[in-house]
Amino acid sequence: MPEIVISDEFTGVMRSKPPHLIGAIAKCVKMLGTNPRHRSLQTHVVHGTKNPKVFEAYVDMKNRVTWHWGDGDSIVLLTNCNHDILKRPYG
Repeated sequence: MPEIVISDEFTGVMRSKPPHLIGAIAKCVKMLGTNPRHRSLQTHVVHGTKNPKVFEAYVDMKNRVTWHWGDGDSIVLLTNCNHDILKRPYG
């Protein structure tokens, strides 16, 4: 199982979310830690990113968790936000 590394931005954004969304994000993160390629996460590369290659996983139809592979077998959580993340990709 990959280790989950949580960025300060991820934590800061999480604090502003309503409780029902915090629960959904936590479930998504747990699934990422178990199987980042789980079918319900619909994990894929965010286009336009190179180094590190950034991925997004679905929390629900409107919200995403962005992350990249860290050192070894770790997943670095970048942020959690709505689908508009695609308008301002990382990289």
